[in-house]
Amino acid sequence: MSRQLRSFSIVSLVVLALSPPHVRAGQTPRERARSLLQRGAEDKNNGRRAKAVLALGLAPEDYAARCMAEQALFDNQPEVRRAGAAALGRMNAQLSIPLLKYALRDTDPRVVLSVADALYSLHDPSAYEIFGGILEGDLKSGDRILFEVDRDPWFLL
Repeated sequence: MSRQLRSFSIVSLVVLALSPPHVRAGQTPRERARSLLQRGAEDKNNGRRAKAVLALGLAPEDYAARCMAEQALFDNQPEVRRAGAAALGRMNAQLSIPLLKYALRDTDPRVVLSVADALYSLHDPSAYEIFGGILEGDLKSGDRILFEVDRDPWFLL
């Protein structure tokens, strides 16, 4: 059993144990886990929403989990956007690189750092540009990155 599948199985068991009995009936453990994480990702409480989105990172190669994490990049709260970026990096979502690069436009520097970290874990060279800008002191928010995106239309690819 692969390490990623084992991690997802552990998360599924924890989710199953914590879910109410009426949710458990008639669903596979994977469906129950996805349902619980989806409800968490849509929760009104920012902290619970961020934790649910972060847990999505334990479900690699799961289309629904990747879509929920991508949606989190556009949440109103920075902690949820950070969790979305971290989840995409953790699940090795190569198809999400263009969205992560778009998320570099965020005005919250913590979100930009989380996105850069996700891009780094996905082995995308633009992460080095972000970290280099921070180390050199000329990158304090998403402004420079936004300039790069506007200047070079291929930056997102």
